[in-house]
Amino acid sequence: MNPSLWQNRRVLVTGHTGFKGSWLIKWLDLMGAETLGISLAPDGFSAYEKLKLSPRAKSLTMDLASADGLEAAVAGFKPEVVFHLAAQALVGRAYERPLETFRSNVMGAVRLLEALRTCPDLRAVVVVTSDKVYRNLETGRPFQEDDPLGGTEPYSASKVCQEQAAAAYGASYFLPHGVGLAAARGSNVYGGGDYHYDRLIPGLIDGLLRNQPQPIRNPGAVRPWQYVLCLLEGYLRLAEELLARTPERVEGWNFGPSLDQCVTVGRIVELLSGAAVFGDTPAFAEAKTLCLNAEKSAAELGWRVRVPLEEGLARTLEFCRRERGGERTDDLMREELERYVQACSAEL
Repeated sequence: MNPSLWQNRRVLVTGHTGFKGSWLIKWLDLMGAETLGISLAPDGFSAYEKLKLSPRAKSLTMDLASADGLEAAVAGFKPEVVFHLAAQALVGRAYERPLETFRSNVMGAVRLLEALRTCPDLRAVVVVTSDKVYRNLETGRPFQEDDPLGGTEPYSASKVCQEQAAAAYGASYFLPHGVGLAAARGSNVYGGGDYHYDRLIPGLIDGLLRNQPQPIRNPGAVRPWQYVLCLLEGYLRLAEELLARTPERVEGWNFGPSLDQCVTVGRIVELLSGAAVFGDTPAFAEAKTLCLNAEKSAAELGWRVRVPLEEGLARTLEFCRRERGGERTDDLMREELERYVQACSAEL
């Protein structure tokens, strides 16, 4: 990863008020990028409202799916790089509100791509999808990028549609004009600054700090959890690769831990020493096992999960303890980002 490459570069980030978006916009700001974030208003579930960003970081509150004012905002900013993170990202909510989910995840992406295709300075677009885009036959084998896609519930299906739309726009409008476009398929992430307590790890940590057992579903489900900065490093490395070369086609890239780091929900409870109440199976279908093969990202981008699961959980728990003890969230995020970047630099 090359931090100097981001100095003064114009970077558009959608969904910047979310959990991952908050960390990404902070990281880009620390590297000296000129950023524009476009998102719905902060909903209180992320650390965004606690960030202290430089004057280079601009923010717009906008619903991408409605597109009112989107083209003018994009044209005025003239982005060189785009990270599209904006989405309805909760599987349970998608099951309850499928229309909202398809509108946000599919039409939000389409309207953004439409606004981008006439940007003269655009060089690279990273569309963030999900590890859940693969057709899961429950074989237990980690998914590779060339495996078939297919969604069996609204969230995964919406992300498959998003990838198909990105591939069509990429082949028709972006790649022929030297603009690189790729889909980033990342696994479940965790870290400080996530206040969605209905998610497994934030909920467990919240319950642990309040000494209150948390309801847990599907304790035997296997998932590829990874520390949030590891995944964001993958996004940044992918964008750098697109800046270096324009791919021949819109490719998917996996970012997830090795198979030995894919553990059950029950194991996460054990690692956090948290009390839990194991509840009923949810009404919607969830995959029993979900793991990614990230050998392509390792070989071609030099990416890997740098923070093992146990260490990452410990760092997240410490972040939350210090935050609730009164330390400023922005200071904690800066400290954690500087620690991570130093570790990356030490390996060069």
